[in-house]
Amino acid sequence: MNGIDAAIINQNDFESIVFHPNYTKSKKFENNIALLKLKETDNVKRKMADGTLKIHTVCTPKEGSDYAGHLAWIAGWGISGFPLKKNVAPAGSPRNLTDYGFLPKGKPLQEANITILANNDTVCNQMNDNTDLPDNMYCAPPNNGTSTSLHNSAYMGDEGGPLALEELNADKTKQRWTLAGIIGGWEKVGGNPGTQSSQFFTKVSSHLSWIKSQNCSLYQEK
Repeated sequence: MNGIDAAIINQNDFESIVFHPNYTKSKKFENNIALLKLKETDNVKRKMADGTLKIHTVCTPKEGSDYAGHLAWIAGWGISGFPLKKNVAPAGSPRNLTDYGFLPKGKPLQEANITILANNDTVCNQMNDNTDLPDNMYCAPPNNGTSTSLHNSAYMGDEGGPLALEELNADKTKQRWTLAGIIGGWEKVGGNPGTQSSQFFTKVSSHLSWIKSQNCSLYQEK
């Protein structure tokens, strides 16, 4: 997915955007999922075929599938770190998104490996005021439990990005990419703001009925 130019597809290319009716910020961005319908797909398919648009299709998971414990990939153009105060423009002065750690336009899409945790995992429980997350969500530990770098975490600006993994197709003859989840939200933890991030994900398999109710077909590569 590296090298995507976000300007190739923009808001004017969409016929409609449908938000989940039960989306809420109050509990770790539960039901943080939306559907975007393109006005036409021929242009996108053509750009994919000639290499202009460096993306490929990803499969929806099967009904009831659960990927807790699996290694997956996250991707986004969000914050990758926070600057020292001396590097930030003075109060009242114009500031760029890059001042806050956002990637400048034209930079490659960032990606990282994370281990998916179940909604009732002890780590998820601790990140949710000692209660289980809703069963339509996954989580991941701060910085994937490996370091204090945001390069191992989803963070501000990554919301809506993919939580994808490779698995065998139905015939078990080849690997395919499956959208296990969607980056739903994050929460800073620890005493050093901006260096650690708990991660919360929308569990796509829990929303297949809603997706189909919007007259959307589910893509399952054979």
